Amino acid sequence: FSPIDLPVQTTLPKFTSEIAQATADQINQSLGLAYTLKTRAEEIELTTDQLWVWVEVVKQPEAFLVRLRPADLQQYLQTLKESMDQPVVNASLTIKQDRVTEFVPDQLGVTLDIAPAAELIQRNLLTEQHQIDLPARYVEPRTTLGETNDLGIKELVARGESNFSSSPKNRRHNIKVGASKFNHVLVKPDEKFSFNRLLGIVDASTGYLPELVIKGDATTPEFGGGLCQVSTTVFRAALHGGYPIVARQNHSYRVSYYEPAGTDATVYQPYPDFQFKNDTPYYILIRTYVDGDNLFFDFYSSSTGIKVEIEGPRIYNITEPPSPVYIETSTLPAGVQKKIDTAHRGADTIVYRHIFDDTGKEIRKDIFKSHYIPWPAKYLVGVVAAPKVETNLGNVPPEATSQESNPTSPPNNPT
Repeated sequence: FSPIDLPVQTTLPKFTSEIAQATADQINQSLGLAYTLKTRAEEIELTTDQLWVWVEVVKQPEAFLVRLRPADLQQYLQTLKESMDQPVVNASLTIKQDRVTEFVPDQLGVTLDIAPAAELIQRNLLTEQHQIDLPARYVEPRTTLGETNDLGIKELVARGESNFSSSPKNRRHNIKVGASKFNHVLVKPDEKFSFNRLLGIVDASTGYLPELVIKGDATTPEFGGGLCQVSTTVFRAALHGGYPIVARQNHSYRVSYYEPAGTDATVYQPYPDFQFKNDTPYYILIRTYVDGDNLFFDFYSSSTGIKVEIEGPRIYNITEPPSPVYIETSTLPAGVQKKIDTAHRGADTIVYRHIFDDTGKEIRKDIFKSHYIPWPAKYLVGVVAAPKVETNLGNVPPEATSQESNPTSPPNNPT
């Protein structure tokens, strides 16, 4: 038999290992960075962890399609819409005899458009465009805050925030009462803000409840326990606003309510006080409010064009707490122990504040130093016929801290 030559048609594969590897490399590169989703009112970060959970590769006739699972993206954007959408609000500000009697800041109306937002995110998924302006409909307020006054109160210029999770009931009450003393306070140009002066008397007559504090080795409830949450929060607002800090002391030991370390401010009538100066030609209007377990101080004024950057805290000289302290009391059954304070390690901290002008030039560098002593765990121990414990459980006298301009190098061996 003679050999027969059969016709052969060669077809190259549409999907090769090289194509698959190139697609995988592109996915790894693009999803290695988070995406920033923006409206005119807010920014949200879409993290790499979220993206990796949602990503899928779909085989199509001519190529691989890389996308986020539509159902997951749709659900995410629906949740995002619920948090981003906000009604338009017209500003209102009424001041009578140097007191604010009504204050409502203006608010841009925002409505997120889900379908075009999903399409835009999918289209930019494997590109270098990681900042995405979300499609939204906007409604401008008819009256802006700047149009309501001639004091320079135009916009939000600084915010302080702190968290008081796990606070007992009385402490929460005192925080809200204390914060209310500063709501709608006006700080004039060149005026020095004094926390203690505005706070006034702290006792039952001004609405405070007793809450445990510590003084020496004794324990007792004291009216106004928790007010340092308020002073810490206003300190953070002034810090981020770039205002000169005139007086500030940290607590003697680190307290979880005031972390990160080095950003707290302790107060007690009549001393220590927290003070800052309004060194701008504009009034500051302070707004305070509680949202869940978070306390906020918002400063409304006019921007002077500065930019503030906070560096730190740098924590060093960490020391272990001393042995526990046991305090005898007849308020507990004999032999019963009750923990009244947690052990804290000692440390030193430094926080830098860099202030830049509108050209980007650094015009001031402040340093805030804090020293925290190591603190032992403390227990009440029930005994028969024990001496009565003095009901005087206040703040430990705080260690002084300082703000310096153009500081020298920090101590050696920071950790």
